[in-house]
Amino acid sequence: MQQQNNYHQTTYAAQNGQTQQQMFYNQPCDAMDVQPTPVVQQPMFTIRDPKTRPVYLMTADLLTTYRHINEIYYKKKNSVDYQVKPHETFHERYDVIGGLGKEGSFGQVVSALDKANNERVAIKIIKNKTSFYNQALSEIELLKLINSKDPECLYGVRMKNTFMYQGHLCIVFELLSMNLYDLLKGMHFRGIGLPLVKRFAEQLLKALWFLSRPDVDIIHCDLKPENILLRDPKRSNIKVIDFGSSCRSNGRMYKYIQSRFYRCPEVLLELDYGHPIDMWSLGCILVEIHTGEPLFPGQNEVDQMSHICTVLGTPPDVMIDASPKAKKFFVKSVDNYGNRRYELRQPPQTQTKGSLEAILKGGARSENAMEDLKFRDLISRMLTLDPTRRITPIDALQHSFFVQTHEEYTSPGPAHHGQQSGASLRAAVQQFANPHNNMLTSQGQNKRPNSRVMISSAPPTLRGGQLMEQTTKTEISTQTDGMMIEEEIIPRHWFSDIFQESLAWQFTADLASYVTVQYLLTVIVKGPTVFHYFLYVAESGCCLLSRVPLLITSVRFGDAGLCPKTFSFSRPPLKHTPTEMKASLLVLFSLVATACGFWTYQGRAQPNHYHSIIFAVKTQPLAASTCDNTLSQLSVPSSPRYGKHMTLAQVNAMTLDTAAVSRVESWLSSEGIAFSTTGDYIRVSGSIRQMERLLSAKFGVYTHKDIKAKTFFHTEAYTVPSQIAADVDFVIHAQLPKVLPLIRTLFDNDGGFVNATTPQLLNKYYGIRSNNVSQATQAIFASLGQSFSPDDLITFQNTFNLPQITVQSVTGNNDPNSCQNNPDTCGEANLDVQYLLAISQSANTNFDSISKGSNDAFLDFIVGLSQNPTPANIYSISYGATLSQGTEADDPDYQRFNLEACKLGLRGVTIVVASGDDGVNGPQLRQGQCGFAPSFPATSPYVLTVGATMGPEGGAPEVACTSDLGGVITTGGGFSTGFPMPSYQTAAVQNYLQTSQKLPDSSLYNSGNRAYPDVSAMGNSYIVVTAGQTNGASGTSASAPVFAAMLSLINDMRLNQGKPTLGFVNPAIYNAPPQTWNDITIGSDGCASGQGNLNCCDQFFSAAVGWDPLTGLGSPKFPALSSYLASL
Repeated sequence: MQQQNNYHQTTYAAQNGQTQQQMFYNQPCDAMDVQPTPVVQQPMFTIRDPKTRPVYLMTADLLTTYRHINEIYYKKKNSVDYQVKPHETFHERYDVIGGLGKEGSFGQVVSALDKANNERVAIKIIKNKTSFYNQALSEIELLKLINSKDPECLYGVRMKNTFMYQGHLCIVFELLSMNLYDLLKGMHFRGIGLPLVKRFAEQLLKALWFLSRPDVDIIHCDLKPENILLRDPKRSNIKVIDFGSSCRSNGRMYKYIQSRFYRCPEVLLELDYGHPIDMWSLGCILVEIHTGEPLFPGQNEVDQMSHICTVLGTPPDVMIDASPKAKKFFVKSVDNYGNRRYELRQPPQTQTKGSLEAILKGGARSENAMEDLKFRDLISRMLTLDPTRRITPIDALQHSFFVQTHEEYTSPGPAHHGQQSGASLRAAVQQFANPHNNMLTSQGQNKRPNSRVMISSAPPTLRGGQLMEQTTKTEISTQTDGMMIEEEIIPRHWFSDIFQESLAWQFTADLASYVTVQYLLTVIVKGPTVFHYFLYVAESGCCLLSRVPLLITSVRFGDAGLCPKTFSFSRPPLKHTPTEMKASLLVLFSLVATACGFWTYQGRAQPNHYHSIIFAVKTQPLAASTCDNTLSQLSVPSSPRYGKHMTLAQVNAMTLDTAAVSRVESWLSSEGIAFSTTGDYIRVSGSIRQMERLLSAKFGVYTHKDIKAKTFFHTEAYTVPSQIAADVDFVIHAQLPKVLPLIRTLFDNDGGFVNATTPQLLNKYYGIRSNNVSQATQAIFASLGQSFSPDDLITFQNTFNLPQITVQSVTGNNDPNSCQNNPDTCGEANLDVQYLLAISQSANTNFDSISKGSNDAFLDFIVGLSQNPTPANIYSISYGATLSQGTEADDPDYQRFNLEACKLGLRGVTIVVASGDDGVNGPQLRQGQCGFAPSFPATSPYVLTVGATMGPEGGAPEVACTSDLGGVITTGGGFSTGFPMPSYQTAAVQNYLQTSQKLPDSSLYNSGNRAYPDVSAMGNSYIVVTAGQTNGASGTSASAPVFAAMLSLINDMRLNQGKPTLGFVNPAIYNAPPQTWNDITIGSDGCASGQGNLNCCDQFFSAAVGWDPLTGLGSPKFPALSSYLASL
């Protein structure tokens, strides 16, 4: 955001057309026209026109006069702008300092002092109009994505906060300096020299490369000098701002985008567009800042096209033929030879120099004529009329305008014995990479008389001459087919400095004090551009500078006493299509999500050990958004399609890419390995030796500190062939899981019936009059080797005089005798089964057990359901996992879970999940660590998340279940780190955020993301039978099956009425009348679970009227809830 020192200026001067009365009052007193007194023989008086009386003028016309002198005020009052007052305080935190630039179509921008952080910020105030508000929400989502993918804030402006103020959505940004247009203006539009143009261009190309990455995929759509700001007025570092018009290539696209001077031909012609439109705008910008004048200064769209065609020629006929607006710009004619041609309908309205060369000559000349030629060539490639042939950011960064040739390098200086300086290293690499040297045959093959490129220390050029401390080097292998590997141990802080410049990597965990790096260098020449790869390999030691594609490089973190960490990178193809580009940036070499202290490396996996992996095949390009849109139509009660669930075949037709599945199957068949296909998942089972050959990988064995009895297989890196790379999302079970399911429930030995939760209490308090179910089906998710005991179920039913009902079916494994040997192996499963069947009796119930050998239980569960032709109506999940690093949006595992949960919603399935038992800070608080830690899959927008309450079990009012109020656990809740807030809960959550008297520090959570829980139910002091004995159990893992059982009762009502099941129930839940809920207003979630000496943090959420992050909308009044949901 642009920084200026002036505040909003309001002009009070009289305007043209002001009234006569205003003119009268503007005259000085001594200038007034005084009439002479008439000489008459009668009393002296005059008759004044009433409309000229001063009293009339100061009353009847006061409003008109006031409007004239306050025109700007009334203009704002009648519009949807917010009238900013000098020194106003926004959101009780931001003191307004002044306005920034002129008002835009979206609203206005002001500078302010953030009192919380004592720093200046820019605040974008959105107009109070639905269209602007919705567009701003889209911008916020894109900014969140940018911030998450660019944590070092290298490319785009940093969004710091969002809030509502006086009915206006406000977005807080870091405060930047002047924009490039103001820079030109300050130089009197004389233009800037090529060295600074080059500096700007390189940064902007890196930004466009970042935005075009498949995991970001943002088209800016309004790149112009005003939207490029200096970070500091004395520096040349810049950032891109204003993503209000931006979109994603697979999302909604608008026809009217880009400011006119920077609008590309495909947009003018209303053709499909993509990332190349930003490259066109950049080309226009670079010419403008170099020459001081806009390249194509069209007065309107037609004039804009005329300027473009006069300088660059007419767009290809295929573009004009496909354009619905071709007649607006061109006239079609046929010459004497029958050739069709298009001519401009009208010439430019202003004079143009006629050619790009002539225009660029008007810029600041460089001392090197070659630089001028390189710049002109680069611009011509940026301004290619055909977008499919326009240069890409990554190719532009390799253009000779940015990369020096061999002759342009300085000669190498002396090197120490056994070392090579950066320059000599460059020279050595150049010796192999120069396509014109005598080491190449006419066919371009390398004779390589000496292929060794030695690295004996990190190049001092990378650290500005600063040598590394305590550096050692050991060559660990010799060259193999043109490749050599060398190993160094270098200080951690030095390594951090290298990687913070990388576009493809972020730190996600603390590193060891020293880092081991392996350099993989090859000298096989494949063309003239290969030199650039070698150059940066040599300079950075591990080829991670962002301007070039990455060479395959392995990086291992760790030292003695700390667990190993491995990171790998892949280099995109030299000549890449968009498909190849996406494939190269796929998770072919993926970041291992391990954190020291959790995982322990046990050694290499035995070659004959059995293992299974699953290829997650990519779905149709718009599967996720299509599923979400369709699910909304089927689940919003007011929709005409409400409840019209889809079949498995219909869902597959919408999401499954059968061609991609076939290509992966063909490859596996060619490898001679057995596989089985279930929808878009292909399971391969075999020995570790087979898996390693298939993925070109090496598997290790790991154990987790919390699950010592289980081992996990993991490979540091894996690859798939290029012919199927674009078809594979990722490989399940090839690497360690990002989260592990942990049991939520806390058990104690006090199984007394005093102040305890029982089936009878639940029925009585919530108003459940009948527990009979005849048609609805339900299921329980189990993991970590949990089994339920049929004998304990019978004892439980006898204890509470319940019908003798058992689980009808089991998917996976269940050891009915495990309780006798180890009660810990059945506590959670017994709780779930006993209370699900106690509340929804006689329902067809399935126990869905995921093997304790699973590397990713949640994903295995959802994948297993994806093609189940007859899933249960409701699934209850009492497990959850805290994300130890990153965000849910960072990893394809979580996105895939969401997609499959969405698809199940389309088929009429409800997924109910426990919210967690350690408040907003998560299980880490049990060890005294504060910091908000959301739970997965509770954060998924496609599940119904249930929190816990307490009180009625002791005859007290219902409050949030928290340990500081005497509960055993503290109900979990908060905001997702990556999933955007779904529309069904926006109103309820925003009401909480706007009316809550105290909120935690906004830096700890993202208020624009999915909020949870949605609802709640009692979760304290349940009586459970385990190994024949009654025990106490507490947790949201008790609340979840109880609420799921209530939904089973309602499903049965609907089925008996001939209606479909509830399916994805969240929109209906949030649309329920307020009287449906017991509103829980007491409790806070700052303490961990436990009793006695509690670990608590000073940042937390509190319960409030309406929705809150502890109990959601509240606990159900079952008669009202069932009546409402059954009537839909």
